[in-house]
Amino acid sequence: MNRSIRERIAFAHFSLVHRCPPFIIRQWQTTQLRRLLQHTFLYVPMWRDIFSGTRVSKGQIRELGDLAAIPLTSKDTYIGRMVEEYIDNGHRFTPRWNSTSGTSGKPFRSLLSSQYIEDTSYAGFALFRFLLWNGGHFGDIASTKIAHIKQKTYSSPFRLGLNYTDFLKDQKNAYLQLAEFKPEVLMAYPSVLFDIARMMETDTTLPMLTPRYISSSGEILTPQVRSFVSEQLGAEVYNRYALEEIGVVGTECNRHNGFHVNSESIIIEITDESGKPLPEGEHGKVIVTDLLNYNMPFIRYDTGDRGSISFAPCACGLYTPRLWLKSRSSAYLTFGNRRIYRHEFIVLDELMHSVFQYQVVKHGENELLLRIVPGPTWKETIVEEIKKNLLSLFGGGIRISVELVSNIPKTTRGKSNLIVDETGPASSLLS
Repeated sequence: MNRSIRERIAFAHFSLVHRCPPFIIRQWQTTQLRRLLQHTFLYVPMWRDIFSGTRVSKGQIRELGDLAAIPLTSKDTYIGRMVEEYIDNGHRFTPRWNSTSGTSGKPFRSLLSSQYIEDTSYAGFALFRFLLWNGGHFGDIASTKIAHIKQKTYSSPFRLGLNYTDFLKDQKNAYLQLAEFKPEVLMAYPSVLFDIARMMETDTTLPMLTPRYISSSGEILTPQVRSFVSEQLGAEVYNRYALEEIGVVGTECNRHNGFHVNSESIIIEITDESGKPLPEGEHGKVIVTDLLNYNMPFIRYDTGDRGSISFAPCACGLYTPRLWLKSRSSAYLTFGNRRIYRHEFIVLDELMHSVFQYQVVKHGENELLLRIVPGPTWKETIVEEIKKNLLSLFGGGIRISVELVSNIPKTTRGKSNLIVDETGPASSLLS
């Protein structure tokens, strides 16, 4: 059997896992985890040190629950080390580095897995499986016209990439390029999609954009933005959870009730602060193990996000675990000796149904500013409730103000940061 046939068979098995019953998914993940850990122990020096004295070094990982024997890792585990310590030193591979934006305060470079570099089927399957769930076929993905507003500019008959910076400089010209391309799938951050939808609403001279599907990621998608974008573009919004250093972790189905985890390549754990797994349904740290990346392994990787998970079957028919995010990133604001983390802003959750976007800003040593892009259901009476809730979080001594704005400023990479410290030489950020 030649290599290309073996590779096609391997991908066919890989792509079917997410449709399998739970016990098959767990068997697959256990087998893939053992292979990953064995490889990592043999060929990645940093992990050999981490595994020292654990069950991994003794070959005693027998089930998924044994993952908890491995310490949590994070960006800090990698930053400051020599590259040779945390990448595969035993095999030759084509290196392709990916960089995070640094919106958590720590820019970070990571290596993509070989499958995503060498076989476009893997990347297409990770990004666009919702097309398959809606009756499409693998062959359709390559011939579907997809437009993506991100950091790269590119163009082909079936793909259009527009650069964030160009979009921010001249939104109308970018819109006209999209309209000329006529994408069937439009991909962008929620804040960028919101800008496009608002252009369509306010400028009736623009040609219509009529994608079949809209794909969003990278920021919190509020119910108001989802509804507004869907209404203006006449398409269903599929939100996905992705990490720059790992790729797509999970995607919504047409029930839009949690992210279906990419279980063929990703293991998700929800843990407490120490790394102890929490029961199903409880909120905690979102921990990811990437089963596909042997080039630069990510095992029990703390995403900085918080959420909960359910193993109950979805109404769509899939049995893959579903993930709900409570907050994105672990950024914080400092007032006095206290740090207020993103996930503590739960007091603003009710805002999500009244606003398109919001941003929490440290405006002075004892000043907090909340910028709000109001939605259709916004009422002035909400302001006092906001102030009351924020005072309960921050305590006395903090002056709180609310500013209604037409938009939230974006970074050069197209994101709108949820939390900003404007008192220092540079904004400290997160979303």
